[in-house]
Amino acid sequence: MILMCREQVNIPIEKPCIFLEGNGGGQTTVTYNAHQDTADSATFTSSPSNIVVKGITFEGCIINVTSEGFITAQGKEFPNDTNGFVFSHCYVTGVKGAKAYLGRAYGGYSTVIYNDVYLSDVVQPEGWFAWDYMGHKGNITYVEANCKGPRANTLSRVKWEKKLTRQ
Repeated sequence: MILMCREQVNIPIEKPCIFLEGNGGGQTTVTYNAHQDTADSATFTSSPSNIVVKGITFEGCIINVTSEGFITAQGKEFPNDTNGFVFSHCYVTGVKGAKAYLGRAYGGYSTVIYNDVYLSDVVQPEGWFAWDYMGHKGNITYVEANCKGPRANTLSRVKWEKKLTRQ
């Protein structure tokens, strides 16, 4: 069963520790089609820390960085796990002075892909952080493909970022 939700999801700061679980990528999609400013028209807004989203696809995604930190903390623990984060046709933007890493490892096989994403100057030049998994860099899969914007240049990225190849 495919579930399509055409609504805005807004989790206010006074509602921490929420777990949203869908039926898997492509099975549960949240989308919204508003055209006001980002603060009023975002498909998904989460103000508190400690929010976990699993198995849900968000369309029309604008990631608005408001403070120092990490955009993702993906927790893939084993090589055969089939989870990870994919951001495609999105925008990463933010408030002046804010800087964030695209992601940090929350598991030894952390997997995050940014495909065809606009990356503004809020992205830290290094892009990624291994966190407590420094010895697992070869197992971590962090990829940027066809990205655009001021921070799309990967020359300053961590050397262990993976490159996509056509096979």
